[in-house]
Amino acid sequence: MKQLEQKTGNMRTRMKKVLKKAEAAQEAQTACNDAVAAFTEALREASSSNANAVKPALDHYFEKIAKEILSYERQNT
Repeated sequence: MKQLEQKTGNMRTRMKKVLKKAEAAQEAQTACNDAVAAFTEALREASSSNANAVKPALDHYFEKIAKEILSYERQNT
């Protein structure tokens, strides 16, 4: 009985550690998603000041592909 109680205690400690790591991973992913969204917004603002230089890259990559990636990452979170 004593051995079983010890195993249960060890498992509880390990599961708490797993949950803490999972929460940290989710928080990190959320922060990353927010940073990517802010980066895309900054590019959008930059394109308004010099549309000829930045707008084509923004339209092709950041508006289309980055939105899809960010959507996937948010869903994944």
